[in-house]
Amino acid sequence: MSSRVARLWRRVTHIGVTPGLPATEAKYVIVNNILVVFMTLVAVTTTALSYGPILATRHAWLSAAMIVQPPLMLVALVFAARGHAFLSALWFGMSAAWLLIFQAWIVGLDTHIHLYFFMHAVLPFGIVPQRDGRRLLLMLLIFLAAFLFALLGLPAQPVVDVGSTTRQVLAVMNPLLVFLSLAVFGYYERLNTLAAEREVQQERLRAEHLLLNILPAEIAERLKRDDSAIADGFAEVTVLFADIAGFTQMADKLPPARLVAMLNEVFSQFDGLAERHGLEKIKTIGDAYMAAAGLPQPRSDHAEAVADMALDMLQVLAAMRSPLGLPLAMRIGIHTGPVVAGVIGKRKFIYDLWGDTVNIAARMESHGEAGQIQVSAETARRLQATHVLEDRGLSVIKGKGELQTFWLTGRKAAGV
Repeated sequence: MSSRVARLWRRVTHIGVTPGLPATEAKYVIVNNILVVFMTLVAVTTTALSYGPILATRHAWLSAAMIVQPPLMLVALVFAARGHAFLSALWFGMSAAWLLIFQAWIVGLDTHIHLYFFMHAVLPFGIVPQRDGRRLLLMLLIFLAAFLFALLGLPAQPVVDVGSTTRQVLAVMNPLLVFLSLAVFGYYERLNTLAAEREVQQERLRAEHLLLNILPAEIAERLKRDDSAIADGFAEVTVLFADIAGFTQMADKLPPARLVAMLNEVFSQFDGLAERHGLEKIKTIGDAYMAAAGLPQPRSDHAEAVADMALDMLQVLAAMRSPLGLPLAMRIGIHTGPVVAGVIGKRKFIYDLWGDTVNIAARMESHGEAGQIQVSAETARRLQATHVLEDRGLSVIKGKGELQTFWLTGRKAAGV
């Protein structure tokens, strides 16, 4: 039975709430419908309490007016069902005001029935969207005029003597219902406010998480404090470039979805390695992967960290196959030197590196061989105590002439 009542209640309170109606608009429609139902019950209650004495006066028009008030209130739901949200809110407010004025005239102000007008002071803010500022102000002025009329314009003596007992019941019941109504309205608004705050908090956390996926934490914090361009100089960092060998031929033979899925699998594992070794992933360009160590927080072992990641990258690829069933191989290049790092522009931020060190690291990769890690002499000097290096001799590097380069082949055993 309770589930049936719950379904009926939801159906009534959601009259006029269509699937395409934004949640911010639906809230006001639901509140209006709830208040229509509540005030209809109030109208039925007051009619039941005062109808007998009114009928005894033999004023037929008073009896008819009392009977027509509850269904008159429900017309607001008809307007809501037809999509006229503001008209429904205005009709409800006006019919509620008329009900209060009529009841105050019949039973007198000493029953405190005019206190229901205090609800009209907050009513527009719950049933009229805030963007309709002029309509909201208009409704408030109408309700204020109705309240002043009930307070000052009605005769001192009630039209009908409902009896002292009924008058005492109404004098206690009306303030109590006003208090409870305002409490319920405040509680409902509080729930909406808390829900909105939770949504804002979730969106803020989602934005924070997204920002931290794009930028280093230190840079993200600086960017939140100041959106001007960020540029820092680093005297010594180690930069890694990696590129899948034969990727162009592979791209010609594979459907786009399978190609992207393969890259996603490879680069996702590289992201895990970067996090494990404390490297900063800079970006991916096509099938190229770029990372660096020693920034944005300097560290003394930047070269060793990059070398360890490069060796692990080869191990990851050795366990993988391309969608064509062929083994995957990468050219990896590493160089150490000074760079400028930062964030520029106003949209689609990226933490990027500039300088000759970046260019040489890219050349180490492009002039290397599949399945090999080529490092510059500067990087080799920092790795000679911890890693196994093989002198490649002089290599002709585009834009740099002949440079001494080395193959990085492994790690030295502890104590060696």
